Amino acid sequence: MLSRRDFLKTLPLAGGAVILNNRHLLADLRTTDFYGLNGFVESHPDAVFVLRTSVGTKIDAAAIKSVGQQLGRSLFVPKADRSSGYPLSTNVAIKPNLTSWSWDKAPSEEVMGIQTDANFVEGIIGSLNDLGIDAGRIYIRDGNFSASRRDGALYTGLA
Repeated sequence: MLSRRDFLKTLPLAGGAVILNNRHLLADLRTTDFYGLNGFVESHPDAVFVLRTSVGTKIDAAAIKSVGQQLGRSLFVPKADRSSGYPLSTNVAIKPNLTSWSWDKAPSEEVMGIQTDANFVEGIIGSLNDLGIDAGRIYIRDGNFSASRRDGALYTGLA
């Protein structure tokens, strides 16, 4: 049996061996000051991409947010420099297709699908935060918004 002293002496060696053996994992943790689209999406600027999900119901907020975050993580990636990406200090605008709708005429579950789900957008924003983009640099913008109605009511909590 190892003494406590001998055990403590071997920890740095064991830790170093683990790190050297898994150094490819450490490469993923490197941060950069730039981000952009993944190479495949970037090389197909005219393409339209469709994402099918396995979300069971349109009111499963956690699953919808998770899908948004997974999509964001696959779309937005760290870049090496300014020539291949945007600085993390760049403002980001998201257009979620907010619409003019009298929300008091129907429960929100009945009109969901008219505009992008706020939970999905929250997931996308989370993926941008994961890259290092400050939340104060992310804006939700849309032209079909009426302050006199409850348009965008599902986004109040997100804001």
